[in-house]
Amino acid sequence: MSSNEINAQYVITRKDPFAKEWTITDTQTNSNYILEFHITSPDLLKDPSGSTISTVKNNGITGMTKKMVFTRDKCQANIEWSGKLTSMSITAKGTTTAPGFEQIDWKMNMNKEAWRLDIIDTSTNETISKFWHSYRAYNEVGKLEILKDGLGGDLKLFLAYLSGYTFRHLLSELPQLGWDMSK
Repeated sequence: MSSNEINAQYVITRKDPFAKEWTITDTQTNSNYILEFHITSPDLLKDPSGSTISTVKNNGITGMTKKMVFTRDKCQANIEWSGKLTSMSITAKGTTTAPGFEQIDWKMNMNKEAWRLDIIDTSTNETISKFWHSYRAYNEVGKLEILKDGLGGDLKLFLAYLSGYTFRHLLSELPQLGWDMSK
């Protein structure tokens, strides 16, 4: 399946491949959220009014463990995001106020063959979402398809944020030589 054929709830774009700011667009409401990447200060997610609704801070000396705090009316999340330079998999563990998702133990796996980032609930082994990278598009980073039913809008936005943030991290850490651009 190509990224053009999926039922995307969110689309992530950028001005150019080196942009320090990505836009997350909710395809149902056309709301735009700005994901800002910083080197010395926390990474931020801002809502359409410009208010900060999430931050990511280093939670250790190596920067491979991060603290994500997400605050919306119907969902607050306090997550520890953890990865390794040698791994194509990253974990997100913590708590939310979203009904049915009070405890999160998710794994984000990079599927190089499909150019996709899958978020899997480790307690049920269920795939929650798939982020399809638009590798041939200049401005489009990718599209998020949410597979799990019963997620509220704010938790879906958190998934889009988590997908974009994780994909940007993997994209900047992995050597491009291992990625097949001919598909």
